[in-house]
Amino acid sequence: MSLRPLLLFAGLGLSAAEAQTLLSGDAFDAYTAGKTFLYGHTDQGDFGAEQYLPERHILWSNLDGTCDGGTWFDNNGQTCFFYDHSPYLQCWNFYLEDGELTAEFLGVTSGSPFYTVTETDEPLSCTP
Repeated sequence: MSLRPLLLFAGLGLSAAEAQTLLSGDAFDAYTAGKTFLYGHTDQGDFGAEQYLPERHILWSNLDGTCDGGTWFDNNGQTCFFYDHSPYLQCWNFYLEDGELTAEFLGVTSGSPFYTVTETDEPLSCTP
């Protein structure tokens, strides 16, 4: 398994939207359905993994042996996630360029909102 580094666009004077294609909900569904992805920061490694199940259901793991189920939906161009054990809605923009997926967490007040997203063949190993 290889991690692909997140391309930072600030040095190029480009925003992520200008450099990559924003995925619609249908395009995100087509790209992620039946797959598992690792989420991380380029300088800190992976912090979680998400499995994309039928009918826009998801299974999230913090890589600590536990999982949280949920669903996702398209909200006016944003991809939003609602997890079973959290009262908070989490919305993202997902970009695709040359087969690489990048995630931008919306509502970040400090630090970079951009995350690496890497497909993995490893199944989630966790319990709800």
